[in-house]
Amino acid sequence: MSAADEDRERYENVLQDAIEDVMVVAVRRGLDPAKLDAQFDVGLAPVPRQDHTLTIAIRESSISVQCSGIAHEWLSIGTGYIDSRFSKCVTGLLADLENKALQGGHYI
Repeated sequence: MSAADEDRERYENVLQDAIEDVMVVAVRRGLDPAKLDAQFDVGLAPVPRQDHTLTIAIRESSISVQCSGIAHEWLSIGTGYIDSRFSKCVTGLLADLENKALQGGHYI
């Protein structure tokens, strides 16, 4: 495996770990992660970037929230700890999503 392939794999692992962190924060808030979908950089070319856009949506619904400008350095590097800046961002997004869900008649 080339160094470029290793870098790409590491980058993708960081994003996947961050999605898992989103679900951990959701569980801590009492939300059902099976009802949620979280993705980075939806609709953008799949290239490494320093700032990300996180979209959290309710599955089988058009209800979603989004935050851009999330620094790549905020994302987990496999330490088991969630960066406090990322955690605050996710917590705010999930609160907004809960409010939108309730207004739309969904319980998550």
